[in-house]
Amino acid sequence: MRRFWQRVLFVVAVFALGGGLESFVAAAEPGPVPLPPAAGDHTVMWWRDGFPARVPNAPWQRCIQTGRYGFVLDTAAMRVPHLGPVSAGSYSSVARGDNAAIESLPPADLGLFIQADGTTYRCSAGAAWDRMTGPRL
Repeated sequence: MRRFWQRVLFVVAVFALGGGLESFVAAAEPGPVPLPPAAGDHTVMWWRDGFPARVPNAPWQRCIQTGRYGFVLDTAAMRVPHLGPVSAGSYSSVARGDNAAIESLPPADLGLFIQADGTTYRCSAGAAWDRMTGPRL
């Protein structure tokens, strides 16, 4: 039912803006059909050495690896120690693998910034994590 009302509002908006029937038909034209996923279209996410709240001395490093790139985010220091392209592997090989491929990637000089009232702030550290709280991505 919600989808129906969204379509009704779309039609009303097109006509209200003076587009008429031609604009409505042009806007309703379907776009290109997306291709089916390829073998390398997958993403795996894990904590580098296990979930730090459960594994003593494990770093708060979130690893993400796709069929095309790997990325490690140190959530405590808010830095990226590893980022780069990886050789495409299957989902199961990445999910069952170790950290060797992702840890061999070079570091990246990236930053997280926010601008408020003309002042730019750079995130330089995450909050302290404990057994009950952790980073939210």
